[in-house]
Amino acid sequence: MKNIILIIAFFVFAFSVSNSQSLDNKVLAKVGNENVTYDRLEAAFQKNMSGEKKRLFELDKDSLHQFLNLFIDYRLKVKDAIDRGFDKEAEVVKEIQQNNRLLTESYYYDKKVFQPVVDKLLDRRQYYIKFAYVLFPYTQEAEGQTQTDPKDLAQSVLDSVLSKKITFAQAAKNHAKEKTLADNGGVVDRYLISGTIQKPIEEALFTINVNQIYPTLLETSYGYFLLKLVEKQPRKQVLVSHILISNKQEQLSDVEHKKADSLLKLLRKGASFEKLAELNSADHASAINGGSLGDYYDLATGFVKTHSFLDMNFIEAFMNLKDGEISDTIHTSYGIHIIKRLDSKSPDRETDEKDVKEYYKKSGYDRDKKEFYENYIRTNGLNIENATMNTLISNVNYTKTNLDSNWAEEIPNDKYKDKLFSFQKNSWTLGDFVELLSDKSKTEFRATPLNREGIVSAIYKVVKPQVISLWQEELEKEDLEFKNLLNEFHDGILLFKVEAIEVWDKLQLDTAMALDYFKTSGKKFLTNEKYDLSEIFVIQDSLAQSLYKRAKVGEDFAELAAKFTVRQGYRELSGYHGELDAYDNKFSRQLKGEEIKDGTIIAPKVYQSGYSIIKINKVIKPKEKSFEEAIPDLAPAVQQLKQKQLVKNWLKEVRERHKVEINEKTINEIYANKSK
Repeated sequence: MKNIILIIAFFVFAFSVSNSQSLDNKVLAKVGNENVTYDRLEAAFQKNMSGEKKRLFELDKDSLHQFLNLFIDYRLKVKDAIDRGFDKEAEVVKEIQQNNRLLTESYYYDKKVFQPVVDKLLDRRQYYIKFAYVLFPYTQEAEGQTQTDPKDLAQSVLDSVLSKKITFAQAAKNHAKEKTLADNGGVVDRYLISGTIQKPIEEALFTINVNQIYPTLLETSYGYFLLKLVEKQPRKQVLVSHILISNKQEQLSDVEHKKADSLLKLLRKGASFEKLAELNSADHASAINGGSLGDYYDLATGFVKTHSFLDMNFIEAFMNLKDGEISDTIHTSYGIHIIKRLDSKSPDRETDEKDVKEYYKKSGYDRDKKEFYENYIRTNGLNIENATMNTLISNVNYTKTNLDSNWAEEIPNDKYKDKLFSFQKNSWTLGDFVELLSDKSKTEFRATPLNREGIVSAIYKVVKPQVISLWQEELEKEDLEFKNLLNEFHDGILLFKVEAIEVWDKLQLDTAMALDYFKTSGKKFLTNEKYDLSEIFVIQDSLAQSLYKRAKVGEDFAELAAKFTVRQGYRELSGYHGELDAYDNKFSRQLKGEEIKDGTIIAPKVYQSGYSIIKINKVIKPKEKSFEEAIPDLAPAVQQLKQKQLVKNWLKEVRERHKVEINEKTINEIYANKSK
């Protein structure tokens, strides 16, 4: 039976793959001279799925038709915008160009920088590593605060380790600043994964093998590192159960030890771990679940859901077990444990990918983008004329920025025509550059430092539009997804403009349509229930209770309110609040749950730092609204009807110019193949 299920599952999968591939270029419809192919419609469908994994051909035929018609309407609207020449209007062209630059830049960086690094980190995250290090930190001398470079010492120690004159552990014992590290041979006593280690250290560790020492000093902002890879193993997340034997005393007695030994013997004979845990474990939170800790444990990150960590003795015990095995008795600071390893699995790649992306965005993406961009323009034709650059630097104040209105006045006029830099086939003179930095409207160059680094940075910005154009050209040639995205954004801008004119700008409330809807929809529009009420508001609880009793036995509520209420402005009104909405008013909402009827006096309620005694003078029941009163209620539905009407009339006119044909034969073939 199991084999039959597997065969059926494989057949469905094989059909899904082969069917979707064979359908890709099938034309489902034509909109004017434009073909709507299956793969194009599938791509649009996937963008509307919001994470749900479903293919277009898995829809029933009516649903496929419905989505196809929505797509056809979208294409008709875009065609109408093009017919009107909107794609040629200067404002629209500018918006499209700006959008293309933004899309190109983000897409190119994602493809060339972000995703390759994420993929590398994800591959590395399949392993746990342990490493040892010895740090030779930069030190500050007490008096002059002169930084001492420990490089020579660090190099001599590394040479001794590599030549096996001393071991790595001896180097750590002699030079590690932390006692724990010195005693532990420099080993960091925890498992780590990619993304939890400083980047330069991680990069070094993943170039060497287990028990190998990194062959050179690793220089960082802290000093010089000696590194050794101690352990590297495939990463697993483990689900465990345990039985905890403990007492309220600090020391366990013979009773607890004998009980643990007795339970272990029963388990070895085949007793139910879950039942024994439920009856005997002192960890009541897990005992009710048969001892299960309820979440997978990761050596590097702790529990998957909470990221809390377990005792190292406990961890070592279950990591040495196979799935289904039970440990001997294990001692921790909590007591005696018997552990059962229930299951193990590889980490969820989607969860890891989310973590890695967040980590990389925070830890190095901006730096890597900058390095990538600068390297790109240097290797693709940026040439800075040193002589002209020296002329510029020697005639400006390097301590200032271009915010100084006279920043360029010392530059000789006869040098303005000298070429300062070039990129690809374009070049800029010194005069071009000065004019650019002097233009207050160019905010991207605002406050440019007038030193070499600041000027070079400004040059990188000058050539950026040209670089983005090169990237766009490259992506359009080699990346169909990018090309489709450009087209989608292009069409989206046109759609927004034409739809605003044909629909949104015409969508004022149609009074005649609203009146017709009011009369014919069959819906009743009712007012909310209201309470006509009065209140006595006082600060003291005892006074509130006294006034409540007096009102309940018949004293005039209005007279009591006129004498005692302290709510500003209401003593003159004898506490009268008038008619208040029963549901949409903060004051009346405090009456929720009370028995409400005419004449009811509500016991004091804590309200606004005081006590409120309320009398319901009258309950005003909902009544049917007049047309004028109902307009706010019916307006959304009427607006939706008008919107549909406007779109229908608009598309009817467009269809007269762009004939729509739906290829029912091809659609039927999809479902004929599916049923075989």
